[in-house]
Amino acid sequence: MNKRIGVCGSLAFHTNQIDGQTIKTKNVYDELIKYNQFSRIFTTDTFGWRKNPVKLLINAVLMFFKSDILIILPGKNGLGVFIRLFVWLNLFSKKNIRYIVIGGWLSEYIDQNPGISKYLNKLNGIYVESLKMKSDLETRDIKNVKHMPNFKRLDKTHIIDYNTRQGPPYRFCTFSRVTKSKGIEEAIKAVTAMNFEYGYDLINLDIYGPVDPQFKERMEDLIKVSNASVKYKGTVDHNATPKTLQRYKSLLFPTFYEGEGFPGTFIDAFNVGLPVIASDWKYNNEIIQDEVNGLLFPVNDVKSLQSKIIKLIELNNEDYKIICENALSTSDLYRAEVVIHKFVEDLL
Repeated sequence: MNKRIGVCGSLAFHTNQIDGQTIKTKNVYDELIKYNQFSRIFTTDTFGWRKNPVKLLINAVLMFFKSDILIILPGKNGLGVFIRLFVWLNLFSKKNIRYIVIGGWLSEYIDQNPGISKYLNKLNGIYVESLKMKSDLETRDIKNVKHMPNFKRLDKTHIIDYNTRQGPPYRFCTFSRVTKSKGIEEAIKAVTAMNFEYGYDLINLDIYGPVDPQFKERMEDLIKVSNASVKYKGTVDHNATPKTLQRYKSLLFPTFYEGEGFPGTFIDAFNVGLPVIASDWKYNNEIIQDEVNGLLFPVNDVKSLQSKIIKLIELNNEDYKIICENALSTSDLYRAEVVIHKFVEDLL
């Protein structure tokens, strides 16, 4: 018998919202509609819920009673509300409720809100983005925790054009939300200082992504003193991402964001064989293998970031090709058809 699915999360239909929470929620929805095991998929879109919280609550309750299986993907602000709502409703219905965690904040959330644990343990499955997250939750006596890495639908037809990755100037980029906690300032400072030290533009840095209004002025000030070697390039449509990224030498990801989980930008980079130079923060070292498919450096250490950039630039052609090919092959682990297939098997 085909099942009816309910999906509750930030779907942001009819918007251009491109934050990690929304992208992953949409990716889950887009993949589930491909499966004929599900006769109907109902949704509750939590994006912009403050405009009409009563309507959202009614939609969530209606979706609950229409569905056989519920998949919830709440952010930190919505977790306490939705998990309590659905667990209470489930006292009378015994629905199959699964929680896909987006980001790496749940362990700390439990520490700050220990009462949430009893609700989490009423769920049929909790899916986290890294093995360490799984271990962290299990040490807090959370049950039914499963590993489900981040994923994307990938068009793997890209051939690495090494000629576009030559220099100087060598082209690097960031590809994330443009905010202080993503380490954008550290990336700009590293590149600006290196070019000043060398006396010419050894590196150009292009910054992509939506800008945090509170960081905009600071970013603009930092770009001004970079002597035009750093530029903000705006946002990129999902379909144009591979073509945009494949011409760079490396992607920089100096994050120290407290809620960091499995950054989707890693998958975008791997998909075109682009090595990532990332801070050794949270769960990054579970995804980036140092000097295998990318490079790691100590968090908030601009000097170490500079050393890793130089290390990558100084690789001979053969060693650089190896690290790029390793990045490309890593993307196979995070293809949507692989990850979602396992998830659907577990649901049914």
